[in-house]
Amino acid sequence: MGDLISIIVPIYNVESYLEQCIDSILAQTYKKLEIILVDDGSTDQSGDICDRYAEKDSRIRVVHQVNRGSSRARNAGLEICHGDYLGFVDSDDYIDPDMYRILLDNLFREDADISACEFYWTYPDHAEASGNEKAYFIFSGKEAAKSLFVHSKTLSVSVKRVVWNKLYRRSVFFPEKGDNIIFPEKKFGEDNYVTPMVLYHARRVVYSGRNLYFYRQREGSLVHSFGKNIVMGCRDYILNYYKWTAGEALDLREDIEYFILMEFNLLVKKYIESGSYPLWINELNQLNNEIVHQTKTVFGNRNITARGLKLYFLMKFHLLIKQRLVRSYFKNLRTRISQKINKG
Repeated sequence: MGDLISIIVPIYNVESYLEQCIDSILAQTYKKLEIILVDDGSTDQSGDICDRYAEKDSRIRVVHQVNRGSSRARNAGLEICHGDYLGFVDSDDYIDPDMYRILLDNLFREDADISACEFYWTYPDHAEASGNEKAYFIFSGKEAAKSLFVHSKTLSVSVKRVVWNKLYRRSVFFPEKGDNIIFPEKKFGEDNYVTPMVLYHARRVVYSGRNLYFYRQREGSLVHSFGKNIVMGCRDYILNYYKWTAGEALDLREDIEYFILMEFNLLVKKYIESGSYPLWINELNQLNNEIVHQTKTVFGNRNITARGLKLYFLMKFHLLIKQRLVRSYFKNLRTRISQKINKG
């Protein structure tokens, strides 16, 4: 079936949002769709909602499986999809009626392997656009991968590390040579693993600044909660970036070093704000030490630039400084509590 788009939707306990998600896909102005709803062991009414929609529209296929996570759900969709083009939608989000028509038109126009757009951060009372509607760029695959990790005057936009704002030729996930692309299971933030790799090996990537996807922000969702899974998840994909760049993307290594510094800074900031100390401090220390080691490997040579040297020392001492700030905060907090108790 020519020009068929397969849209894969991993689903777990989202009965409050699922109908809006599916309705937005069914409302697409591009009609030649295969919609694969993967119920990942939901314990609410999500599975029943999927079955009800499948009875109404023959384009919908439903997979029910035991709970194994969103990566396994996406992989289950990839295993049975027939589309010439592939897209992903998260089940608590929804999309513009013209999203896949526009993405496919852009992909055809530029003879690209991947077509990307921007999105709205959607809150209960308002929405914030992530992109400039007038922006439009053509990248090589390596340039698109680079855009995930660095911003400059010559590279002012990023195609984003998420998988759901893109349309892919089938060959991106099912290449004629080499292994098929699958999502890593039991990993936090699986998009961080897949997106850089598929972009890096693409011939051409077209980017539109039009905001066509609605990314719902929910309190209590996995990406908005802080815990050991966040710490270990960041550790896993950071170490994966080191392994990936050492193996096949050496030209991105220095850019990723700077990106990892910013990611690590953000992680420590969230750790402090969460009040989690002293939990998981050993894991943070281990990650800090690994980053220092890796950074020294890259920048520890005679040709190191001033910028590279600064990066190395920031990595080496950043967590130490943060730890002292955290300890000081909790020491002062205990003092204030004791004083308040004594006064009472």
